[in-house]
Order: sequence, then C-alpha cells, then structure tokens
Amino acid sequence: MDRSLVPLGHTPPHALDLQQLRMELSALWREEGRGVLRACHATLVVIVSPGEDLDDLLDDLVLTHPSRVLRIERDPKLGSREVVAWGSGCCMKPSSGMLVCSETLHFRMGQDADDRLPSIVRSLAVGGVPLAVISRSASPLHLHWVNELGEDVNMVVGRSSALDIAEALELWTESGKRSRPPRVEDMTWDEIRPWRTAIQSCFDRPRELERLAALSQVTLEIGPRLEQSAPAWLLAGWLGSRLGWHRPVRKAKGSVEVERKSGCTLIEVRPALAADTVTFAFEDGGESIRFTSKDLHTESPSAPLSRTLHRHAFNAVAVSARNMARKLAEGT
Repeated sequence: MDRSLVPLGHTPPHALDLQQLRMELSALWREEGRGVLRACHATLVVIVSPGEDLDDLLDDLVLTHPSRVLRIERDPKLGSREVVAWGSGCCMKPSSGMLVCSETLHFRMGQDADDRLPSIVRSLAVGGVPLAVISRSASPLHLHWVNELGEDVNMVVGRSSALDIAEALELWTESGKRSRPPRVEDMTWDEIRPWRTAIQSCFDRPRELERLAALSQVTLEIGPRLEQSAPAWLLAGWLGSRLGWHRPVRKAKGSVEVERKSGCTLIEVRPALAADTVTFAFEDGGESIRFTSKDLHTESPSAPLSRTLHRHAFNAVAVSARNMARKLAEGT
C-alpha cells in the first residue's frame, strides 16, 4: 500500500452545533464517500498548541491507525467561550481494492471554552473503540477537563521531551502508578527507540558486552536546553534499569554518580551543541563508544505515537526505565 492520502473534502466551518455537525458529516460521506470503507480503530483527541503544526504527523498516523480524530486548537480571535467546528475526511490509496477512509473533526476554541470539551468528546467519541487524549507540547496532566471524562478515557498520552524536567517527572510518576483508566503514557519512550536499538546492537557483540562491567562514564548531549532534558534522563534510566545502577548521588547540575556491581559510573547530561550524541567511556582505558543522531535509523513522523497507541498494557521495561530516570533526574 502506498503511504499517501486522498482528501475526501470538508464541511463548512460554523459555530458549534453537534447535531448539525453530525448531519453535515453524514452528508459528506454520502456525497464524497461512495465506494469507500470507513475505518476507525480509536477516537483520538489531539490537543494542538499555538504554533504547532501536526498536519504531517496526523496524515501519516491515520495510514497505520485509522481513527476518528478530534483536533482541538485554541484561537485567540474567537470569543472566550466560542467554538467553531467542521469535519473533513481522507482515504488511504491502496494499490487495489476499496479505499479505506477516516475522518477528522476540527474545533477552534476560545480561551475559556474548556468546560465544553467533556460533552463534545462524549457526544462524538465512537463507541466500542479506545478513546485516547494526546498532548504533544503541553502536559496532559494539566488538562483538567480530561478528569471530568473519568474512565471514559482509556489512555492519556504526553511527551516528556517537550516538557520541563519537573513536568516530565510528574508524567513519569503518573505513568507508573495508575492502575485504573485512563492509563498515562509517555511518547518519548517510543521516540528514543532508535537510540535503544543502536546501543543494543553495539553491545550484542560479546567483546563490547564485557566492557559494560567497566563503564565509567555516560555523557548524553540531547536537545538544546538542560531544562528540557527528559529524553536524556529517560535513555539513562533505561540503561540504569538494565545494568542495575543504584544509589544515585548528585555531583553537579546535570551530573549524577551511581553505583554499579564493580564500581561507579558518572552520568552527565548536557545540551547538544550540534547533533545529539551519547558517549560511553570505560575504566579499561580503551576507546570510547560514541552514538550520534545522524547515525540512527530514521522513522516515519507518526511511528513513535503509533507504537504508543498500539500498546494495550503496561510495558515493564518502560516502567522500570521511567522509575530509574526519576531517581537520576531528581538526584540532580
């Protein structure tokens, strides 16, 4: 199947009237959707922050995760409680057979219209499939209207790489302790998968694996700001949870020393000056091992989010990594 979409058309934007919106969406499918198959694996409520462009990501996402998307964006030009809505559709273009289509409902909202969202979501969520709330730029834990939806929401997805470290720690804490819906997930765990894959591939070799016993320093230069260092700490947390690090002790800002089975390892997190890099140094005096973002396997825009949405239960490795990342980051 080609990774491309065919636009299906859209309804006219107007002040929110849920009954009118449903009728217009049904008419769109009748008029434009002949010979297509509507697919819906989930209802995805996507929060779009000011200046955030999610078109490419969402277009790519529905190729692998056809869904009803409720796209919510603030508009300072609207009245404080005003909501403008419209619908659109798009179809996957297969090499043969019936087009497979999904739909997006767009909402532009005034600054004080949040209390209208629970009724909007409940009215438009597709029954019998999961409901997920996704916030890529702001902490989803601060979306108070989500709490009103309660267990109607199956999953809340945040992205610690976009958060200051205090908010990232809060996200990791919630992701580990919630035993009832909605489950909290951090998409950054899936964003750092290429790093984890590269490191695992290197240490699959017996000679390199033996050197981990003498790992003296790990330097992670990821992202432009130390205040938004969650990806680096999460990657370090994954390493530490696999290698049995314990008793973290702060040495300086962005620097913590941990005990390992045969000694100590210094973890240093720094802003990246150019490409993101991770460097391993060893007590044996041998050559360091260096990984750079330029060498990593590239993925489609939506691949990390798609993996997060397809995960239907707690990932024990991810939980261990986030718990370790909290201990390391809190130590600094």
